[in-house]
Amino acid sequence: MWGRSDVGQLGLDKKCLQRDTMGWVALNPVEVVSLHGEVRRIALGEAHTLVLVDKGELYAAGWNEFGQRGSVNEIEEFELVKKVTDNLIVSISAGSLFSVAVDNQGIVYTWGNNEYGQLGCKSINKHENEPRTLKLEKVLEVSCGETSATAYCTSGNVYSWGKNSLDNYEEQSILVSTLDTTKYYALNPKSILMVILCRIE
Repeated sequence: MWGRSDVGQLGLDKKCLQRDTMGWVALNPVEVVSLHGEVRRIALGEAHTLVLVDKGELYAAGWNEFGQRGSVNEIEEFELVKKVTDNLIVSISAGSLFSVAVDNQGIVYTWGNNEYGQLGCKSINKHENEPRTLKLEKVLEVSCGETSATAYCTSGNVYSWGKNSLDNYEEQSILVSTLDTTKYYALNPKSILMVILCRIE
């Protein structure tokens, strides 16, 4: 990996990085040694990184102020997210300050910042350090925006939750706002094969 790693988002020991006026950076690609297995997917948040390996295990590194790494530990390198599930993880995505994963049984897990309901679960906490399960039908894929998430199910149904201030969702979805951010809103488009929700800078 390479680029900025001021809060450890590259999962590299500082011995592999260079110091500059802003913090820490890798100017050239550096091999990540704290991952165990072949990389299958990578998801990037604002300053945290999720990596899914071939064993169905999930690793995380980087900024963790809101629990978006799924751990309370403060370490520089990648750490196994141990409390996601005993099942194999097959899909991952990262919002700005939160994370989402899907296991091989189609169960969705969310953790991190929940200020706008982006975890899709009832919680009195503004953030969650440990993954929480969502009550959804069987999910194939999940994709996150900055403060929202969308899940595509085996049935063809699509569920969305989180902040909707930029009209991320189609008109037939109920506005997802601070009134009730824990409901799921089915758009039910049968022809969708994969949902990709782009982040707007």
